[in-house]
Amino acid sequence: DMFNNLLGFFAALSKTFDGFVRGATDVLALLRSEQTAFVIVSAPDDGSTYEAMYLRQRLLDEEMNLGAWVLNRLRGDRLEPLQDREGLADRLQAAMQADARGDEPVDEDAPHSAAVEIADAALRVAEMAAEDATHAQKLSDKLAGRPLLVRVGRASVEPASLAELSRLAETLVADQSVGA
Repeated sequence: DMFNNLLGFFAALSKTFDGFVRGATDVLALLRSEQTAFVIVSAPDDGSTYEAMYLRQRLLDEEMNLGAWVLNRLRGDRLEPLQDREGLADRLQAAMQADARGDEPVDEDAPHSAAVEIADAALRVAEMAAEDATHAQKLSDKLAGRPLLVRVGRASVEPASLAELSRLAETLVADQSVGA
C-alpha cells in the first residue's frame, strides 16, 4: 500500500514537473518572439554600462530582441551642483540692490565671491556634461546601432507613477521619430 502511494505521488510530481517544463518552454518562446523586445537602461558611468553590456550580450546569445538602450540621467547644462542656490542668489541680489542704491554693501566682496561660486558651479556642470557626452559617444560607437541608443537627460523629479512613465515614453518615442 505504501509502495502504491509512493508511485502515485511520483506520478503526480512528474505531471507537475512536465507542466513546469512546458510553461518554461512557452515563456522562453515568448521572450524570443518578434513581439517581444528588451529595453536596456543604464546611467552614463562605467559600472552601469559594464553591467548593461553584459546583459546585452546575454540577450544576444539567447537570440532575444533588443529594442533600445536608454542612456538615462545624462547631465546637461543646468547648474545642479549649486548647493545653496537660494542663499547665493539672496547674497548676490542684496549686494546688487545695495550697489543700485549707492549704499556700501555689508561685505564689499559679496558680489565677487557670489560670481566666483556661480562660475565654479558652471564649470563643474560643463565638465560633467562633457564627461557624459564622451561616455554617450563611446557607447554609441560600441553599439554600432544595435540596439538604438536613446539619450535621456537628468530630470529634476523622477517619474513616480504609471501616468508619468507613460508621458515619458510618449516623449521618447516622439523624439526618436523626429530624429529618424
